[in-house]
Amino acid sequence: MNDAMPLEHDIFISYAHIDDTPLMEEEAGWISNFHKNLDALVKQIAGDDLSIWRDLKLQGNDYFGDTLVNTLPKTAVMVSVLSPRYVKSEWCLKELETFTKSAVDGGRTGDKSRVFKVLKTFVPRESQPAPLDDLLGYEFFQMDADTGKPKEFRLEFGPEAKQNYLNKLYDLAYEITDLLATVKEANNTEAEDTAKETVFLAETTSDLSEQRDQLRAELRQMGHTVLPANALPLETEKLTEAIRTDLERSSLAIHLIGSNYGIIPEGDRRSVTRLQNDLAAAQSRVRELPRLIWIPRNTSSSNKRQQRFIDHLKNDSASHFGAEFLNSGIEELKTTIRDRLERKPQNVPDLPDDPTPEFLRVYLICDQRDLDAVRALEDHLYSQGMEVLLPVFEGDEAQVREDHIDKLVDSDAIIIYHGTANELWLSSKLRDLRKMPGYDGARPKSCTAIYVGAPSNPTKEMFKSREALVLKDFDDFSPTAVQPFLDALQKAGEGTVR
Repeated sequence: MNDAMPLEHDIFISYAHIDDTPLMEEEAGWISNFHKNLDALVKQIAGDDLSIWRDLKLQGNDYFGDTLVNTLPKTAVMVSVLSPRYVKSEWCLKELETFTKSAVDGGRTGDKSRVFKVLKTFVPRESQPAPLDDLLGYEFFQMDADTGKPKEFRLEFGPEAKQNYLNKLYDLAYEITDLLATVKEANNTEAEDTAKETVFLAETTSDLSEQRDQLRAELRQMGHTVLPANALPLETEKLTEAIRTDLERSSLAIHLIGSNYGIIPEGDRRSVTRLQNDLAAAQSRVRELPRLIWIPRNTSSSNKRQQRFIDHLKNDSASHFGAEFLNSGIEELKTTIRDRLERKPQNVPDLPDDPTPEFLRVYLICDQRDLDAVRALEDHLYSQGMEVLLPVFEGDEAQVREDHIDKLVDSDAIIIYHGTANELWLSSKLRDLRKMPGYDGARPKSCTAIYVGAPSNPTKEMFKSREALVLKDFDDFSPTAVQPFLDALQKAGEGTVR
């Protein structure tokens, strides 16, 4: 670190002055209360007389003061109180730019930003200035489920709002004092690498944000680095790269699964929650990354996709590979996390070198009129140790289509049963197969087959394809007809085929 400019100040609060306007004349403004409360907490946590300051001048058409130009580069930490006015304020944006461009080491210590983003109220991410748009923030508000409007945590808004305010303030104060210690150590001496394990605490949905905040704060208090350290991108390619990078640095991954499905990134069909789990499971296979998956006791979801994801996690060994699955209260999760982090590396159980699912999922696609005709084929595949998935036919068109795509993506092998339906139906299913490589998260297929069944006609008898294995059986079902499909699976070395 460049220490040519020694640090003289600990914390600077950057804010828009309108945000300190009291709601009632006899009360202090939000910023004034925030300053006073943060000042008290950081001193108590650090056990030291830290300096915390803000510019009290009016910032209308004033010139950008020499005091700020000279002082910001000598300040360890900036707290930016983000609001609609902040992002419009030329003064506030100059403070942010001055700190990040002229502060020691570009306003960073290692991979940690020395700017803390405090969201006083909701500001869309696309409206937030760099580098704040990439930072995780401390939200001092919550969105009202009924109105969709933000409700600020203000001391004058009653006991619940006050408690939420103090909880967030404590988390912020602890992380600031923790970073201050690192900054000062790095600025004065050649710091030794004394960090404990790095933990990947997966982003979760709003219904579990409070529990995630608790875990994050407690893990940091224990001395652990917690990732992600920055806000995750919402474009799939960049998001995937960011998650993989963080997972590769981590010695434990923790996933909190709630009742909400969550955000779906651009270019994917999976929620961010599900994508993080899939990538972590892959890391477990590659390098035996230990994981914890926690679903609070009695959790269920009215969202069909989320409920399928919850059932998938509970029942699919591939989805929770390398993970300990917990369906419990938060305290049991905390105890398990402590046990995992205190466990010696050699005590981590060995995982198989080449893990495979316990069984294969075969998606047997058929027309509704052929449900009775495919029963014998379904039973035979099941007797061979496979899980057979059939299409759903109840629900609106969008729901049926979504279920069809989900099964295409999640299955290990596919059979299209061409019986009563016409050629247009078969063509539409083959088009879905051609599109399948473009479906993010789609598993590679061990075999894809077209089972041409009764009734017979000249077109069916002449049917052939280079896209899939063709099986023909115009009489009652015979195991011989499907044997080439089973042989192909056996050759691929997938699943259980007896």
